[in-house]
Amino acid sequence: MIFLNLGRGMEMKRARFFHLWVTLVLVAWGWSAFAQSKDVPSVQSISALKEQATNGDAKAQYNLGGLYYKGQGVPQDNIQAAAWFRKAADQGDAHAQNILGWFYFNGWATKMDNAQAAMWFRKAAEQGDAESEYDLGFCYDRGWGVPKDHVQAAYWYRKAADQGHTTARGNLSEMQSEDRTEDFSLVATLLIVLLVLGIIGYGIYAKVGLSGIKAAYSLMKSFLAWVFPWCGVAVIGYVIFTFADNRGYIQHTVETTISARSDWLPGESKECLSYTRKREWATFQDKEVGYAMPWVKCDDGPDHHMKVSFYGRKVQPEFQTIGWRCTRNEVSFLNDNSFTCYQMGGER
Repeated sequence: MIFLNLGRGMEMKRARFFHLWVTLVLVAWGWSAFAQSKDVPSVQSISALKEQATNGDAKAQYNLGGLYYKGQGVPQDNIQAAAWFRKAADQGDAHAQNILGWFYFNGWATKMDNAQAAMWFRKAAEQGDAESEYDLGFCYDRGWGVPKDHVQAAYWYRKAADQGHTTARGNLSEMQSEDRTEDFSLVATLLIVLLVLGIIGYGIYAKVGLSGIKAAYSLMKSFLAWVFPWCGVAVIGYVIFTFADNRGYIQHTVETTISARSDWLPGESKECLSYTRKREWATFQDKEVGYAMPWVKCDDGPDHHMKVSFYGRKVQPEFQTIGWRCTRNEVSFLNDNSFTCYQMGGER
């Protein structure tokens, strides 16, 4: 009988707990519905917002796009949302530019286009929007819509992290950790090579003895006596090449990114700039410190990744920016070597 009473007591406790849980769920649902109902704007406020947006108010256009996107007070309509976001973005609203980038990235009410997404992320990022800085860095990190470039990714991650963006800070830390791992792997490889060479050297000594090593040394001296004059010729050739390269007489055809508008006519020349790789950036990419041709900005057009012919040194660590005069050669941006750039100078 005692056990029976205990069992009934436990059943009653479970029932009470279940009723309490249901009550809490209903209260939470009711509060959520109440909060959502408060967020729904009135007909009058929507009408006023539409009038402001129609009159060209960028903030109103962005807010109206948000209502259509969320379906608050108006039917949910991504096409209308994208149209109003685009109007606000064209006026320079950074938040609208960011969300428009996501519309292109996900194909919401528009054709999926990663290049357009990255372009809108860049427009907002250049205004200092931390979320867009992170998004643009992520595009460079993954190669979505832009050429994969860990240096650019680290640059934009760092700008977002400096504004307190925790995810950007985490991604930047992860990239630095991967770079340190690569450095450790290189050191380990060198140690293994030295160990193998030591074992081989000891094996030779044990096989042929000291006299054999002396004979090998004599042979090596004869070889060096033959090679040395050619080394002198190579050094002289290198000096001549470096002199000509410094004067811009040597052509370098490299893969790079160049910003160019579609209305740039063949034969037309523009003044362009590139920013040399600094030490903190060069660690993220297999390029020398001072690499002068990572990305060439000529105008506000989209980025094109291709081979470009440069007349100027590839590595110029003494400069921060390099001035180029670039001429368009081809009608199509799809062709390599569509541009030829001559160095005009540099700024420290």
